[in-house]
Amino acid sequence: MNKDLLKPYKEKAKILGVKNPQYLMQIANGHRKPSGELAQKMSETLGIPLWELRPDIYPEHLFNKEASHE
Repeated sequence: MNKDLLKPYKEKAKILGVKNPQYLMQIANGHRKPSGELAQKMSETLGIPLWELRPDIYPEHLFNKEASHE
């Protein structure tokens, strides 16, 4: 694997406590799903909504007040 492809993921992996930056790249490319715990860390640290990371366990309507009132 080209090391330049992993470059943007190395710093984020370090911040999130993920040992292998390739794992984050697989998540970003839709090949894997983060665990619930990692999804929470990613949401808090990187500002990615939980329902985008794991819609199967964090449905958007639980977080989006406008969507739940429709």
